Amino acid sequence: MSQLRRRREQTEEPRGNRSFWLNRRYRVDAAQVAWMVLQQGGVCALCGSGKPEHVDHDHRTKRVRGILCFNCNRGLGKFCDDVGLMGRAAEYLERVVSR
Repeated sequence: MSQLRRRREQTEEPRGNRSFWLNRRYRVDAAQVAWMVLQQGGVCALCGSGKPEHVDHDHRTKRVRGILCFNCNRGLGKFCDDVGLMGRAAEYLERVVSR
């Protein structure tokens, strides 16, 4: 498929529609995401920044956990949702920052 055709298809309804994409991937729509952001006080559920636009979900269950900013969503992804590894990273930072 040509790059031009692919780009055109991505912008046409419904494939280019954010609600379509959210529903296909996470089984939520843009209104549900907006409601979740409102429930979070309009901020990232993790760091509290004012740009929560990324759906955080459990990769095993596909359940949506919250709406995060880019950095927090990317950070959780890099740790592969491994709570033990994230805990060790937090301990490491506490240890080296306090020096």
